[in-house]
Amino acid sequence: MALSRNFRTTYYKTLGVPVVQHIVDVEASFAALLSERAVNVPQLLKLALELGIAPPYRARIWLLLAGVLPPYPGLWSFALKERCAMFEDVVGAAQVLQAKDVSED
Repeated sequence: MALSRNFRTTYYKTLGVPVVQHIVDVEASFAALLSERAVNVPQLLKLALELGIAPPYRARIWLLLAGVLPPYPGLWSFALKERCAMFEDVVGAAQVLQAKDVSED
């Protein structure tokens, strides 16, 4: 048995549920959504749930769906820089607190 691209359709077929498959170019669909001026996140979520996420776009889409990146592509580099700075601040604070705990012992 050949592996199905989408395990859900195979599972539904084993249960006898009628499944209509649309032939869709997954990468082109994600490229079109991500190239918009403002990414339609609900539509992106729906597409990801129905078709799976194409590997070249997986990291970026996860960041969008998790709310780490804003839906505006022009702000992505700024948002990532700010998140990195926030992470470095947290790591620095944790190191200070850890050093303080060690010195108190």
